[in-house]
Amino acid sequence: MKINVRYFASIRDITGRDEECIEINSDDINELKTILFKKYPELLDRRQIFFAVNEEYYNGQRLKDSDNIAVFPQVSGG
Repeated sequence: MKINVRYFASIRDITGRDEECIEINSDDINELKTILFKKYPELLDRRQIFFAVNEEYYNGQRLKDSDNIAVFPQVSGG
């Protein structure tokens, strides 16, 4: 299945792109993580990376074809 992946903040700096389409064979987000970490090894240095699926924080849901995945670093604020 193909999913659309968008990168934000420092994650975008690491990938060098705003978004891309990635093909995965599983509906499990762990396959996407594996692909991203192989493609962009610098992501492994990030303390925490968060994912949102179709504009909702990832909470274990299964991925579907054409899902929109947002990848972003830990957000801090004050």
